[in-house]
Amino acid sequence: METNTIEKKPDKFFDIEGNVTGVPVTKRLILTIPVALILYFAISSCDLSAYGELASKGLGFFVATLAVLIMAPVSISVRTLFIVIGGFLLKIWDASGITSTLGSSMFLQITGMMVLAVSIESTPLAKRVSFLILRQFGRKPVQMIIAVGIISTILSAFISNTAVIVIMGSILNNMLLAMGEKPGESRVGKAVMLVMLMGAMFGGTVLICGNPVGNSMSLQLMQTSSGYTVTFAQWAAYGVPCFIVCIIPFCLFYVWACKVRGADFNALPKEYYDEQLKSLGKFGGSEARWIIYVVLMVFLLLRGMSSSVAPLIVAFLSMLPVIGTGNAKEIWRKMPFELLFSMSLIPIMGKLITTTGASKFLGTLLVPVLKGLPPLVFSMVVALIAGVAVNFLVNAASAVGPMFLAIVPPICVSLGYNPAVVMLPMIFVATFFFVMGQQTFMLINAPYGWWKTNEPMLPGILCVILGSIVFPLIVFALCGLVGMPVYI
Repeated sequence: METNTIEKKPDKFFDIEGNVTGVPVTKRLILTIPVALILYFAISSCDLSAYGELASKGLGFFVATLAVLIMAPVSISVRTLFIVIGGFLLKIWDASGITSTLGSSMFLQITGMMVLAVSIESTPLAKRVSFLILRQFGRKPVQMIIAVGIISTILSAFISNTAVIVIMGSILNNMLLAMGEKPGESRVGKAVMLVMLMGAMFGGTVLICGNPVGNSMSLQLMQTSSGYTVTFAQWAAYGVPCFIVCIIPFCLFYVWACKVRGADFNALPKEYYDEQLKSLGKFGGSEARWIIYVVLMVFLLLRGMSSSVAPLIVAFLSMLPVIGTGNAKEIWRKMPFELLFSMSLIPIMGKLITTTGASKFLGTLLVPVLKGLPPLVFSMVVALIAGVAVNFLVNAASAVGPMFLAIVPPICVSLGYNPAVVMLPMIFVATFFFVMGQQTFMLINAPYGWWKTNEPMLPGILCVILGSIVFPLIVFALCGLVGMPVYI
């Protein structure tokens, strides 16, 4: 009689093979340490005392940190802790500096918004909305691709992009297979899946709660470096028009790049969508309650309630017995605590740049490039640079944002420009992580096999370029109506 046994991997004192830690010792891991040390000592040995006593050490550690973020094949939480502990050991900050920075972080606001974003997975609402729209607009390929882009962006404005990618990925994969499309061969399938990913990222620009972690941290860092920030209502006043103006051109970039026009297309009958909707059952109480809580949160934020208190109130309601939107234990289980923990430490990056004087030195390098530019052109240039940087340095995107938001807002102030107006388009474009097919969120969708990792680049680059031009135009056109002057 044969028995199946699972071979137990050896648990050695030094886990070289990564049997326990999950991270084997590779050439990449080994190279990370000497590269980071060489960069640190090379830069910290430079005389930057004119910019601050710790300027050279701070800049050296920042560049070494970028190397670790890009190269080290370890968890993001480990890389983030490297920043905190490394700065402490180098005496760039002390324990009180760490705790004060963490105490001022937006962890509670982000957590509250994430509870609401995750709780929708307990309801069929996202699927129901998707099927209803696709039933109406899924008869022609270009029309369907635009509909997918709009659905994904709107959903992502209220729920996490991960949830959108998971939910929409499953829906669209099954739908494409039912149409007879073949993964890896279908031009329509490629465009549909890539547009969905673009929409999941683009939704983070529409409302602050669309990307609660990144958006909240960006605003906090801008406020720390310049004293200026943006309210929920002001963000929405810019984000919604940016979505309305850009979503169709963005979708058409994918239609063109994937050569959808002229491709074979077998539309699904409305009966297919009717069956899918029937399988979801009648519109339920949990779906209605989730909608009510989203509207309530937006209403409270627009009325000026604290950006931490309003999301926490809604999170509390979402997990209550009788009137909740899902099982509280399941909601907490699905929460991305590693990401939340890591992002709660990101203000340390801003502290590293600003308090050591490194930002002053980096600012002197940028001032000759940016000085003399009109504020609108200034905003376009910074947005484009950030859009390129977050995609080229995709694994270090969590450090790229703090770097720009520590360096550029003070330059804006020195030139008499309002950082909240000039920098907001940059924050929008910095959410466009969909150019490189290796971004973590995109890889959630890759196993379906509809696209290859090089194929998002062309349409993604076009989205970054157009966004870098159109977003500033919209923000500058509306800033007077929103009560945010261009000049300070």
